[in-house]
Amino acid sequence: MDKEIKELFASVIGIKIDDLNDESTPKNTNNWDSLNHLVLIAAFEDAFEIDIEPEEIAFMFKSFCNFKSVVEQKLVNG
Repeated sequence: MDKEIKELFASVIGIKIDDLNDESTPKNTNNWDSLNHLVLIAAFEDAFEIDIEPEEIAFMFKSFCNFKSVVEQKLVNG
């Protein structure tokens, strides 16, 4: 699942998948700004048929590791 999350994330914001890792943040990742973060949320909700809560959106904006953990949790817990 990690690969699918990375591929979609990189594709949506227009970066190379190799430029993305758990330490990636909006500060050190090209194109990851607040607007693209909302685009990412919508893309992940559509692609994985999940609902992301408003409080999770802010948490996910801190790092790719946080982003990935919320998506994985949603996929496991339904």
